[in-house]
Amino acid sequence: MHAIVIDQTDTPNEWTLTTEKPAGRESIRLFKGRVYATDATPTDLGLDPGDLVDLAEVAQGLRRLGDRVDALYIGRSELISAVIHAFAAGEHCFVFGPPGTAKGGVLGAIAEGIGGDFWRILLNPDTERPELVGAYDPAAVAKGEWRRRLCGLATCEVAFIDEVWKGTGQVNNMILDALNERLVKDGENDLRIPLLTAVGASNEVPMDKETQAAYDRWLVRVGVDYLTQADDIRALIKAKAETAEITQEVTTSGIRLLAAAAEFLALDPPEDLIEAAVVLMSEVLASGRIVSNRRLKATIKLAVASALIHGESPQPKHLNVARWTFWSDPDEEMDIRQIVLAATDPAAGKVLDLEALLQALKPSTIDLGALSPSARAEVTVKARKLQREAETVLKTSDNGYHSRLEKVAEDARAIVDEILDYI
Repeated sequence: MHAIVIDQTDTPNEWTLTTEKPAGRESIRLFKGRVYATDATPTDLGLDPGDLVDLAEVAQGLRRLGDRVDALYIGRSELISAVIHAFAAGEHCFVFGPPGTAKGGVLGAIAEGIGGDFWRILLNPDTERPELVGAYDPAAVAKGEWRRRLCGLATCEVAFIDEVWKGTGQVNNMILDALNERLVKDGENDLRIPLLTAVGASNEVPMDKETQAAYDRWLVRVGVDYLTQADDIRALIKAKAETAEITQEVTTSGIRLLAAAAEFLALDPPEDLIEAAVVLMSEVLASGRIVSNRRLKATIKLAVASALIHGESPQPKHLNVARWTFWSDPDEEMDIRQIVLAATDPAAGKVLDLEALLQALKPSTIDLGALSPSARAEVTVKARKLQREAETVLKTSDNGYHSRLEKVAEDARAIVDEILDYI
């Protein structure tokens, strides 16, 4: 048995999370019935100090794991952070992007770091349900019992489902039940499965109504693309991500309790977090986007999980996770990101603005000879202004954005130097 004490007030042992439902005590069902919150003390549950799980240590381990994987995979920081948050909230992650962008590699490394059983599959229209959860056991069938030899999605803790929209309706329904309820059908019985988090990947989003319902169940969404910056490409060529051994930083049972803690604390979030969510939703709705009620509630849980990961109490700034949850069409991902970060983290919003301005300037330097003298002068003025703005923000921002701001300032200065050298 594992348990962790959640201190909701100044009273120690105010709530206890346990993986077994305590007999004769009032409890709250969490993580689809895999964890319960109870006011029973660890002593009431017959737990020794060695049975308790330190939530802070679990969060620190998950954060260290994210940093370790981030150091191995070039240009995948946002993907890694999104997946780590999905684990901490007990949710699933959809990755939009082409093949060959390290989606499976990142998830496999994270699975190794939590000691979780990792399973992957590439769906196509010919994929059948036995490939997902196992074929029927001939010995059982001979006895008139329709039981499976369970495997794959029925037994793994971490799943990577590539080309997630390519399966048939029956396959998609089986996946949906597994993801949403953590259940698979075995004969007449619904069996609980140990799945923590799944990542689905595709270069398209579903358009038909039936698949849209399944799409809404993937709470965390993030886009990836091929690396194009010269420095990233150089680093990629030298990267040794596929050969690196990942040290286990946390256990699957610890993550399950962390996710349950996020779910429990999100039942009664702080008032300032609630009000910030109301304001943020108003801004998103004013932009013409629609966010389902279920998605909003789950985003609150994800924000609480973000606070737990960073060892903080839930605050409005943790709603920055809505940049992963409030978009549906990939074309609106950047707009949603700007709205969310401007509302929850103005410094991050400013950094994104400066990076966007830099990207808009770069094409102008591809062929300077094609530009008129007045056009080159205009680009020079814009680049100098961008450099000054980046350096100004750099003086007032926290360390989390220093490297990005320095890169903007450096690249803007390089544009100016390139134009001056050409002249």
